[in-house]
Amino acid sequence: MPLFFFTVAQQERAIVERFGKFVRVAGPGLQSKSPFVERVAGRMSLQVEQLNAEIETKTQDNVFVHVKLAVQYKVGNSSQQVQDAFYKLEDPEVQMKSYAFDVVRSHIPSMNLDEAYADADTIAMHIQDTLRKQMAEYGYEIVKALVTNIEPDQ
Repeated sequence: MPLFFFTVAQQERAIVERFGKFVRVAGPGLQSKSPFVERVAGRMSLQVEQLNAEIETKTQDNVFVHVKLAVQYKVGNSSQQVQDAFYKLEDPEVQMKSYAFDVVRSHIPSMNLDEAYADADTIAMHIQDTLRKQMAEYGYEIVKALVTNIEPDQ
């Protein structure tokens, strides 16, 4: 039986399936697969990506604020993490936004505007810790979560 070859770039992994069932994660370099039996179902980048989000919420002193976030994340290096990231979540950014919104909306309403500005780093740490715990189940590693700006409403 002839073999077909394919390449995988550095900082990328390929998901190989046999008749629709997961077989392996292919690493960088020249790889082989059985023709008509196996296929490359998809590719996952291992590079750090950034999610930008804006959340509107109200402070304790009834001021609406727009909290701007930047979350840096990547797929983990292990084969299991790559497999989880490929199969368990269709859109990881939507999931991350949901968790981040949850954290912001549980912290900011208990603060006044001045406290929200002063505790931006604490809010960012809560977001980072929550995302690390929740997204690890899906094969993602959170590099950093930042509150880039808090703007009061006009």
